[in-house]
Amino acid sequence: MRLLRTTLLCAASVSIAAASAVANVYVYDHHGASSPHTSSSETIDAKTSRLILAQRLGLSRFHALKTTDDEALRRINDFGGRQRPLFATEKPAEGPSRVLVVVEGVDEPMIPALADFKSFSISPAPHPSDSYQLWSTLSTESSQLPQTGRSDYKVLRALAPLSEMRSNSLDTYSNNRTLLYVKSIATAAHDDVSEQLQTLGSAIQDLYKVLKESEGSSLSIMFMPSSSKCSKHATNAYGVTLSKRSAKEQILSEANSSAAVKPSSTVEPTTPFLATKVLKGAIPTCFSSKHNCETGTNNCTSHGSCVLKYTAETKNQDGSMAKSDCYGCACKAEVKKNKQGSKTTKFGGPACNKKDVVMPFWLIGGSSVLLIFIVAWGMGLLYSMGGEELPSVIGAGVSGPKAKGS
Repeated sequence: MRLLRTTLLCAASVSIAAASAVANVYVYDHHGASSPHTSSSETIDAKTSRLILAQRLGLSRFHALKTTDDEALRRINDFGGRQRPLFATEKPAEGPSRVLVVVEGVDEPMIPALADFKSFSISPAPHPSDSYQLWSTLSTESSQLPQTGRSDYKVLRALAPLSEMRSNSLDTYSNNRTLLYVKSIATAAHDDVSEQLQTLGSAIQDLYKVLKESEGSSLSIMFMPSSSKCSKHATNAYGVTLSKRSAKEQILSEANSSAAVKPSSTVEPTTPFLATKVLKGAIPTCFSSKHNCETGTNNCTSHGSCVLKYTAETKNQDGSMAKSDCYGCACKAEVKKNKQGSKTTKFGGPACNKKDVVMPFWLIGGSSVLLIFIVAWGMGLLYSMGGEELPSVIGAGVSGPKAKGS
């Protein structure tokens, strides 16, 4: 009887801990002055937090506001960051940096820089798989915005200690949007957790210093409890549109099933989803990692693979040298066999999304030029023949009627 009572008490404790687990979100906006700090953190549901994060990244056009609750609207306005005037236009090339960092496996972050941040809590805390789906959706939407051909390299340099870890995912776009998903702490061994937390704190401190010098920049950091502390309350906890996440759910479920065997590959198998994306804007020819290359090029549009082109050394501000990798697409020819033989199609471009039309171009162009030449030569020949005088023999054989009787 005592054993049964102890078992029930432990189960109840676990249930209460899972139900009370919350996710903490810290936001910072640079307005030329220190951001207002609220001592008490508000509690917000997951769907409203999705709207807040989307607004902070400038992705509100992809999300519909399905509530008229005044309290929800107030929270979106309070934590949604700086908004443009109604009829004002923001030049993409001059847009501020917008950064989102999602950290899995951290409950209470002990980072001094977060004292200057506004914060709110998400209760109940969504499962990490839902948070990763939200991060992936926001990354996909960021890629659909106009690309300006520039990235914030200071932000990338500050996040380099985290982005270089294989279990983490970094997506950066040439419209000043940078999204990082940190899973290294959740998958780290017990003895390595303190070192991972120290690396996380240093990276956030450096990132905060960079964004403090950038006018209009915004930073959003979400700390998610580990999966053992979260209960799977409902599928689609954030209310993400099914069309944007349905292709990812199967992949994430496969990754979660193999997490115990190979946790570092949880965020990598996204190739089937990438093939359904539509590439828009200018596509960079160089990516910092293989994962970013596969994400930014739809896995080279299934016409090639991402390879390491070269490794260059760059000099940091402190004088130290750092290596930067350049990943790009290596296109492969596509051979199709039929009854008449085989047809080879070659592809090119930064994402292998352009078909090689050299041979058809020369064939059609050469045939067109030859046809024009033949028609022009024929018309010229007819014109020259029509301009010549008739022979005198023909002219002499033609005479008028003779006069009758003399």
